[in-house]
Amino acid sequence: MTPPLPSPGRRRLLQTALALAAAHAKGLLVDRIDADHVAFGTDVEGIEPNWALNSCGDVRKVIANLEEMKLPASAIERVACLDYARVLKAALKG
Repeated sequence: MTPPLPSPGRRRLLQTALALAAAHAKGLLVDRIDADHVAFGTDVEGIEPNWALNSCGDVRKVIANLEEMKLPASAIERVACLDYARVLKAALKG
């Protein structure tokens, strides 16, 4: 079931939430940790529609915000998929 379109005020709130998520990720990447130690995680499967992330596809919006912040493409790639894949692979080896 497709969620109803949010009101204009709700859309602005969602855009702000996405921008804040990207800013938080950038702060972790640049100021505190290294891109090799940060990965995206979501709780998409437990939230109601009309939150900032309604599907895994919405993570692309966070990535777009990171690109607008001029984060290097190599850092975005590590955070968006490579770090998670590396950790999962190591965990599965056991």
